[in-house]
Amino acid sequence: WLAPASPGKYVGHNISDLRPSIRYRMTIDAPLGARAATVPAAPVNSLLTSPILPTLLKLSLPNAVAMFGTALVAVAETSYIGRLGTEPLAGIALVFPFVMLTQMMSAGAMGGGVSSAISRALGAGNRDRAATLALHAAMIGACAGLFFTVTMLAFGRTFYALLGGSGGVIEQAAQYSQVLFSGAVSIWLVNTLASVVRGTGDM
Repeated sequence: WLAPASPGKYVGHNISDLRPSIRYRMTIDAPLGARAATVPAAPVNSLLTSPILPTLLKLSLPNAVAMFGTALVAVAETSYIGRLGTEPLAGIALVFPFVMLTQMMSAGAMGGGVSSAISRALGAGNRDRAATLALHAAMIGACAGLFFTVTMLAFGRTFYALLGGSGGVIEQAAQYSQVLFSGAVSIWLVNTLASVVRGTGDM
């Protein structure tokens, strides 16, 4: 380009003649009519922006309804069996610890891990990993349910005797647990899949 050397005289220069510090500061001006590219706005997470109390109530209400329904079923079951006599009532009392073990392991211990893994995968934007985790969780839940079924059907009477049952009480407990733990797979799958849904944030 031409640079003025003195009034009326111009000297030709190459860009290589510039000092590096000046050369690196050179920029290209965009035309005045050019528009910046439109960047789509990221979706807003309502958990981060919504009021705290309404959000907590919204998330806890479905679980509260489910827990209330579970409590009603337990009360109705106890009331019904209590009408059959003391031995059947004592029999379900022997089975109850193993029922709670099944529920807490499937919904609490295993379920908490499933929810955590699913939520972290989705939070990282890795939907394929979340789907894989859900599949493996269902497989683990089915295997755990089969384990509980086989164990309780094979050794249930022994467990109930260790808890102090005898005579007709053990017989009643065995009959009750055979019906209950024959469906242990469904209990595990329902609680595991519910944990998957909870991990997605959809209560």
